[in-house]
Amino acid sequence: MSYRVIDIETVPLAASMAAPYPAAERQPPAHYRNADAIDAWRERDRLAWAQERAKTCSLSPRLGRVLCVGVARSGSEAVYYAQTEDAELETLLAFWDEMMEGPMMMPAKAVTWNGGWDLRFLVIRSLLLGVAIPMDAHVIRAWAKPYNGEWHTDVKRVLVGDQITKGEGLGEWAQAFGLPGKTDGWTGASVYPAYLEGRHDDIADYCAGDVRATRALYLRLAHLVED
Repeated sequence: MSYRVIDIETVPLAASMAAPYPAAERQPPAHYRNADAIDAWRERDRLAWAQERAKTCSLSPRLGRVLCVGVARSGSEAVYYAQTEDAELETLLAFWDEMMEGPMMMPAKAVTWNGGWDLRFLVIRSLLLGVAIPMDAHVIRAWAKPYNGEWHTDVKRVLVGDQITKGEGLGEWAQAFGLPGKTDGWTGASVYPAYLEGRHDDIADYCAGDVRATRALYLRLAHLVED
């Protein structure tokens, strides 16, 4: 069975970020009595709320969208980038096309780094936008099963199991194996600010870097996780 290494980046929908700051629900500490101090607190809190709102929306397929999908095969890679919200539909169609191959249109195995979330996001956004999912339902269901390796190999789960531990990320593991790692200075939190700044090429490069690192780790481990 062939495989596709997958990584996505997401951003909030514009309508989600248009929600007003809930001033009535967020009050300064009781000891703030000076008007200038209260105003300064309010500005800091407004910024903190907007940052948290962006993170929350980016993680929800109801409030956010797919910005780009990185897909790698054994010897090639591509990043499908939806610079505008209208372009998300085409990006999702390109992703599903990548996952099906041959005259029989057989699905490829999904390979990810902690990618159960990525795959679920792609499926739900496709459903919301009316994109036909070309795979049989049993493949989609298998994606959601942590230890079903027939249709999805989560490289992180292979390495660390169910541990939720800091310092066990893609970059750290790639470095441990002496493989190319993540883009220096970038994390998932870098994506939305870079998107607002119009740094679309940088985001695409970051996504491609994660795909390359995941593929390199998968190939190093494939003899242990494949039949």
